[in-house]
Amino acid sequence: MPAPMKSPSSTNAAGRSNCSPIGPGHAFRWVKQTLKIKHFLGTSENAVRIQIAVALIAFLLLSLAQTAQEVVQSPLAFARLVKANLMHRKRIDRLLEPEKIDQTTTNQMVLKWA
Repeated sequence: MPAPMKSPSSTNAAGRSNCSPIGPGHAFRWVKQTLKIKHFLGTSENAVRIQIAVALIAFLLLSLAQTAQEVVQSPLAFARLVKANLMHRKRIDRLLEPEKIDQTTTNQMVLKWA
């Protein structure tokens, strides 16, 4: 079995690698700063992994939705807008429009001021 070849250009004069590997410290900082996880809900390794995966999925979905629309330019403003309209069934391009209240229902009691 031949030994793996090493490229001489991959190390500098000090013998260190020229590429900057992303270590666990950098990954943890990115997760903490970007995904805004303030504290972990579970204590087991599996619970922490699931919480990071869910936060990453939510981050990616918000990023995709934000690039698909052209109304709100700021990612933070878009995230706040989605948060405010999360339980409403609206198209993304209509998030800024106020919710229409159906006035035709007769099951609602009416308060009349005399």
